[in-house]
Amino acid sequence: GHRVHIFSPKIQNGEPKPKNLFIHDVGGFRVGTNPEIIFSLPIHNYFFPEHEFLDISHIMTPVTIGVMGLIWSKYLGIPMVGTHHSPLAYYSDTYIPIAGKIMKKTGFLWAWERHIWQKFDLISVPTPSKKKLLLEHRFFKNPIISLTNGIDDFYFQKIDGNDIREKYNLGDKKVLVYACRQSPEKNVEKVVKAFKRIHKKIPDSHLLIVGTGPSVQSVKRRIHWYKLQEHVTQTGYISDMELLKIYNTADVSCLYSWIEAE
Repeated sequence: GHRVHIFSPKIQNGEPKPKNLFIHDVGGFRVGTNPEIIFSLPIHNYFFPEHEFLDISHIMTPVTIGVMGLIWSKYLGIPMVGTHHSPLAYYSDTYIPIAGKIMKKTGFLWAWERHIWQKFDLISVPTPSKKKLLLEHRFFKNPIISLTNGIDDFYFQKIDGNDIREKYNLGDKKVLVYACRQSPEKNVEKVVKAFKRIHKKIPDSHLLIVGTGPSVQSVKRRIHWYKLQEHVTQTGYISDMELLKIYNTADVSCLYSWIEAE
């Protein structure tokens, strides 16, 4: 069968590793409080691939490690497949307010992405609407396929969530859950604002906001502004098992993100 080599920061998720899977640690360090966000800049590996037996490359994001993959693929003369996630233009004005807004309005970011992505032999995207978006921005040079991500069967379990109600002091309340990276494009503050209206009509309701991110403090201030400290809980980063229990406990799951690119 095929042998798969993953080049990434060290992976420690406790999952059993198939015999044909080889993981190569390129180093890195944690950014922020989320243990899943690792920044890596393996410059020492950029120019000469250590593994010349590779037949094809799959690059998730053409930044840092992704650039290493591009250089290796060109050096080895092998086909490149890239998976396109969130467009840079969707984030730039949020995280780089002035320069980001200028780059977004001038179309520079889309031009830059076209320049990078035209180097790939094939582009995969998670949804048909994402494929349509790329075509609207003239990603014509490469074939684009829509390949929906699967969902781990781990999440299709019915698990008792009584300990969740006890941990977060929920009692018999109606529970709403919003699980996301707390960042501006996820509109967490708008969810809190909407919950304020819900809570007026359903006083025994409680909102659980699951996850971390750059907007944690601004969301916390919004919760205090609406005087909802007793009715909204920010759980922070939690394990997959606890998230599964929360979903099994919740009466309603919220989704208010205008970007969903995974």
